[in-house]
Amino acid sequence: MVRRYGNSPFEIAVIHGGPGGIGSAGDLAEKLQKHCACGVLEPLQSKHSIGELLSELELQLSAPEVRVPLVLIGHSWGAWLAGLFTERHPEQVRELILIGSGPLRPDDEIDKLRRSRLSSLEREEYDQLTAAFSNVPAGRRNVLLKRLGELCDKADSFQPEAETSGPESWLDGEMFVKVWREAAAFRADGGLEKTFLRIRVPITIVHGDYDPHPADGVRRILEFSGVPCRFFLLERCGHAPWREREAADSFFEVLRGEIFCSGVPSSGKEDRS
Repeated sequence: MVRRYGNSPFEIAVIHGGPGGIGSAGDLAEKLQKHCACGVLEPLQSKHSIGELLSELELQLSAPEVRVPLVLIGHSWGAWLAGLFTERHPEQVRELILIGSGPLRPDDEIDKLRRSRLSSLEREEYDQLTAAFSNVPAGRRNVLLKRLGELCDKADSFQPEAETSGPESWLDGEMFVKVWREAAAFRADGGLEKTFLRIRVPITIVHGDYDPHPADGVRRILEFSGVPCRFFLLERCGHAPWREREAADSFFEVLRGEIFCSGVPSSGKEDRS
């Protein structure tokens, strides 16, 4: 299933996070279409393995109304999936934009930082949820994932906008467990890093300075290995920049500048490595 915003041809695709946060990039895609006035696709993922997700994404981006090569934007886990897809299908991607990407190497500090931003009762609940999640019956995982996501959103956000209605989103706890287990092992074995080092299309990294995922978790690895990329660090901004009260305007300025190649906007901290 693919949601479409605006009219064809569709030149941009936004990949949601999670894994299992189906439709969680809907408000990003909707706002991006308005800011850029061009067609935006939001592929909704349904498979429970990385290989199947990549095959599904290939089909979703092969529709006749899609203009390739396109701009592929991934948020959080979706940044990893977008990178994996780009390495496999470089002819289909004009530019890869990574928003709030997780680091390419394991990093224990993310969990510590998240916990430090929660109250003592919330930390206790967070620990119970993360410890129990994989062992609860499949039917209860969506409920637990919803609450875990609420706690992560609180820890990951600097000053979020008031919630407004947007495109529907829903959770797939089974996808989260199965895909994350596979993705974490792939990263621990060095496969994720090696995949990103093989990407040869332009890469832009957009990150909030309050995001508990380390801003250099992708950038420094690419930079050290000689892979060129552009890096924008947004001030007073958490994991989902388009939902941040103080950073959203700067975020969309950056995206417009990157998508239309109209120069470097003045409102982000930019560095070309």
